[in-house]
Amino acid sequence: MSEFIITGPTQLKGEVTPSGAKNAALKQIAAAILTDELMVLKNLPKILDVENMLLLIEKLGAEVEWVESQTVKINCKNLSVYEIDSQLSGVMRASVVLVGPLLARFGKAVLPSTGGDRIGARSINTHLSGFEKLGVKIEYKNNKYFFDAKNAHAAEFFLDEMSVTATENLIMFSSCLAGRTVLRGAASEPEIEDLCLMLNKMGAKITGAGTQRIEIQGINPVRNSSGALNPAEIILKSNPDAEQRGIISNRVKKVKKLSGCEHSIIPDRIEIGTFACAVAASRGEVIIKNVILEHIENLLMRFEKMGVKYKFKARNLKHEIQNRTWGDLKIYPSKNLKPIYIDTRPYPGFSTDLQAPMALLLTQAQGKSRIFETLFEGRLDYAKELQKMGAKIENPDEHNIIITGPTGLKGAPVGTADIRAGATLVLAGIIATGKTEVNQIEILERGYENFEDKLRSLGAKIERN
Repeated sequence: MSEFIITGPTQLKGEVTPSGAKNAALKQIAAAILTDELMVLKNLPKILDVENMLLLIEKLGAEVEWVESQTVKINCKNLSVYEIDSQLSGVMRASVVLVGPLLARFGKAVLPSTGGDRIGARSINTHLSGFEKLGVKIEYKNNKYFFDAKNAHAAEFFLDEMSVTATENLIMFSSCLAGRTVLRGAASEPEIEDLCLMLNKMGAKITGAGTQRIEIQGINPVRNSSGALNPAEIILKSNPDAEQRGIISNRVKKVKKLSGCEHSIIPDRIEIGTFACAVAASRGEVIIKNVILEHIENLLMRFEKMGVKYKFKARNLKHEIQNRTWGDLKIYPSKNLKPIYIDTRPYPGFSTDLQAPMALLLTQAQGKSRIFETLFEGRLDYAKELQKMGAKIENPDEHNIIITGPTGLKGAPVGTADIRAGATLVLAGIIATGKTEVNQIEILERGYENFEDKLRSLGAKIERN
């Protein structure tokens, strides 16, 4: 595997524009399965996870074409397979979100065991219990899950936990399931809002996205579990005027289908936060363009407590997302940073994906800071790598670290096990004295587009080996 060699220290300076949100892009690619019409996704980050998701739907029969650097056309008209590729799903946990769209389209889906970052136990139990509450039959055999939606029905229920991917999976399935489904205790991340915005453009009827109560007024599935036409389609083929003559009853309604659309993906709030922490840690001065203020308010609240100087300048950008403030975020050089306490929570709490970059920033604060990772065990493993660089970090258990600063970091060889940890160690190399070697960089490139080029444009001395 490749490595980055970073020579520091460097104060980052300049301007940077974040890519489209990875965690929105993956689900919107999956949602293309819900329609036979052309889908056009813009501001799509060209990263490994996106490439793999596109390859997954190609193996199901989709046609995929990159028409610009960040625009892709997807046509699922000839989709013919409902079993997800085992090799790709083994390295990509997000493949689970294909289940909902496949069930909506075929009435069946087969999911092999999924992979992803090594950050502790990440079961799909919330997905499974949600589908079961919607009447889906699930069997597990030979390391595969077999889903059958023959007796699926709309329902109102609480999710077992505020799982982002489970919320999205159930929304996509329910959007093509006749009746009214209400998800309570749903996740409320901005990426879910963006998915629902796109689904509504396709003809779905979803309200409450961005809250913990999401209501989906679904439509009839296009196919039943055997792959045959929905009963209403069979009637309409031989009786075009069946609706007017009353042949189709309230129980067997005319099939509605979601249409294709064009959609631009929201900026990646995690990438924005990563760069913001990097600039503050390097005592640099950088403008981060195209930021949605509401998506990073929790981070900025922490910056204020620490004494990080910043300014948000609102801009009147035309976009489909309503009631959101778009603009540019400028981070200024800041001294005498204060220590703080952070605990990770589901949105709108502090994101687990930003606690690693924030830990790096806290190595430069004066005093003891603590991070409590409430969501995943094993996500603090990067602390051992920062210790190799001279960081004073105590790790009393798998959910807590205590950071004492300020500390001048020194370059060292380090490794990574997940996307956010990998990015953090690269940023550590930027503020450290000497050379830092970060290996297995393919892992971090699953989540960050053109990471080295963007950092290099801000003055970082970074080479790929």
